Amino acid sequence: TLLETTRGCPYHCIFCPEDQMYGKKYRFKPLALIEKEIDVCVNNYGIKNIYFIDLEFTLKKDFVNQICDMIIRKGYSLNLACQTRADTVDLPLLQKMRKAGFTLIHYGLESGSPRILESTHKRVTLEQIKQGVQWAKRAGMEVACFCMMGLPGETAEDMNMTIKFAQKLNPDYVSFHIATPYPGTEFYESVKNKLRGVFPASYNGIYAEEFIKRMTRKAYLLFYLRPGYVFSRLTKNPFLLFRQLKLFLEFIK
Repeated sequence: TLLETTRGCPYHCIFCPEDQMYGKKYRFKPLALIEKEIDVCVNNYGIKNIYFIDLEFTLKKDFVNQICDMIIRKGYSLNLACQTRADTVDLPLLQKMRKAGFTLIHYGLESGSPRILESTHKRVTLEQIKQGVQWAKRAGMEVACFCMMGLPGETAEDMNMTIKFAQKLNPDYVSFHIATPYPGTEFYESVKNKLRGVFPASYNGIYAEEFIKRMTRKAYLLFYLRPGYVFSRLTKNPFLLFRQLKLFLEFIK
């Protein structure tokens, strides 16, 4: 099931419509209410897997530590996951999260090109992302990364840098998405005079949408069909690899 401990985000990435979704204020749910929600999930519904859908789950380390301490104190055996920024974690925090039951963490990689990453106003570096991935692995978590292609000014060389950086990081999972100019975002405002329709799926800047689609398909093939990746997943969990490959083949068709 999905739970949420915070809403909003103090960062202002050009591609994110968080102001439209949550407003400009970043706010917390009381710890007692979070505890009650988890109690209901576990005791009333037998929930064993929880995904925290906060935009930036680890933004306030003290708050996350309190949540983890509460889960550990309750003695619940849960599989937990969250999404967050790679520059808002450290090894002790991730180790505490792992002890509480976190088995998967999602990071926004966005781009492997320093120039494009800086243009998103995400205010994170490739080195910080690399460190966050390494720490999560050391803590015993699986890692998933989100990547985008087709941002303003992005070239094929930039996209290839994203693919290579994802391969170098070698997370357990990675997704490559076409950058979508959502109305209300800085991305949308900067290109709205060049867009077709009210809700375009992509921005036809340097390249048309079909080219970006081909690049994302190429990215999936080059990442998931690496012999080293397939072997590592096979030795870790053959059944899970079979399911993963089946989904992957259905996707690329």
